[in-house]
Parts: sequence; structure tokens; C-alpha cells
Amino acid sequence: QNKPDELLRLACIRARFCELLGEISHLKVKKAELFTVGLFSLLDAIIDQPMAEVMKKLPLSNELVRALTERKGRLAAFLVLAIAYEKGRWRTVEKLASRMGIDPAAIPGLYYDSCRWSNSAANLE
Repeated sequence: QNKPDELLRLACIRARFCELLGEISHLKVKKAELFTVGLFSLLDAIIDQPMAEVMKKLPLSNELVRALTERKGRLAAFLVLAIAYEKGRWRTVEKLASRMGIDPAAIPGLYYDSCRWSNSAANLE
């Protein structure tokens, strides 16, 4: 309550975007974990609690918790790339994409698809 709809929408976009990035990356990661990392990445802002406190209450893997609280590990790389893309940090996007075996030219289409997916999920389209 009292949270902008855009906050929830962005969490959904990140979830789908991380998942789609995982599909084309050479890194071996579970799509469900990538979706969760993206979806939960704004949980602290949504419920007004520090991320570390929120993570103590959820039965998540250590890798997921580390990605969300410290932005470290393989799962975090996808979230960091997503956030860099949102902020227009193109050098960071290219650098991370290269490390992950992702063609930077594919990223805008994936983000667009993520936005469309989020709108459909929310029945906004």
C-alpha cells in the first residue's frame, strides 16, 4: 500500500529481463533463480525494510541472498547488468555482457520484451 505501481512494474521487468538474459548467456544458471533475483531486487523498497532483514525471513539459497544483499556471485551479474541498462550505463552493460557471453545488440530487444511481458502480466496492454 502507498507504493507507486511503477515500483512493482519495474520488479516484474527486472525478473523477466534477468530470466531472458540467462537464456542467451553462456553461464549455467537456473532461469527460476534469475527471475527471483530480478523480482526480489526491489523488495526492500516495496516493504520498507533493509534487504538483509528481508532475506532472513525468506527460505532462499545462499547464492540468491548474496546476489540480493551484496550484489556478488553469478546471479548478481545478471541483476547488475539489468540495473546498468536501466541507468544507461552502456560501458558497464557491454563489459558485463561480454563476460557473460551475451551479444550487447540483443539486449534492447530483451528489455523491450520484458516490458511487454510485464504490461501483459498486469493487464495493462
